[in-house]
Amino acid sequence: MSYFVSGDPALPRAAHADFTLALMGGGGIVDAAYAAIAVHGGRGHIVILRAVADDSFDPQDGDLGTTFMTAWGPVVCAETIVFHHREASFDPRVIAALRAADGIFLAGGDQGNYIRYWKGTPVQEALNAHVLAGRPIGGSSAGLAILGHYSYTRLDGESMESKTALANPYHAGVTIENDFLHLRWLECVITDTHFSKRSRLGRLIVFVARINQDHPADKVFGIGVDEKTALLVGADGVGRIAAGSAGAPG
Repeated sequence: MSYFVSGDPALPRAAHADFTLALMGGGGIVDAAYAAIAVHGGRGHIVILRAVADDSFDPQDGDLGTTFMTAWGPVVCAETIVFHHREASFDPRVIAALRAADGIFLAGGDQGNYIRYWKGTPVQEALNAHVLAGRPIGGSSAGLAILGHYSYTRLDGESMESKTALANPYHAGVTIENDFLHLRWLECVITDTHFSKRSRLGRLIVFVARINQDHPADKVFGIGVDEKTALLVGADGVGRIAAGSAGAPG
């Protein structure tokens, strides 16, 4: 586990936080989406999570914390935790940070690492408890891919292409999780990322069709988010394109 901190984690958490979802497509930063996590988190304690499949150490992984402290905040503190293995998901320091978080952001990378490292651990429990308590959470790219009740896990290490999924909806690479995160307003949703840039409409259609065939009562639908675009969903369940998103008016 690698750990970066900006600010003082010992300071009191925010007096009040509001629920919001920041669904970011990756491929570029939308400042308003990160600011929404900071503001709805009461400008308190922000926790940023990443996961990698090796022991690589990149100081740039801590940069988001600095920006949360300045441009997107200010916030009381921003802690970045980089998971290198599943064992870190049982570390008391990690769980304490998540339980004290006023806002959480899940970074990009490989969503398969998130599933492998977090499912069935106290991290999974803490993330679901955070949202149940009405606090904000957001994710970009791989971080967005796991926010829906249903998620494409990429557990085979390959990124499913639309042409492959459409040719064979039962391809072994169509790996879908349905018991990981349980977020308000995303109970019957599967998300997808880098949507137009990587031509993912076809595969999202396959994901939705497969899920609705296996779980017809849920009537699942998909949300695809383009690069440098963010969808903000408030406590009222209404989604709004964040200011500064690609193609957003004004």
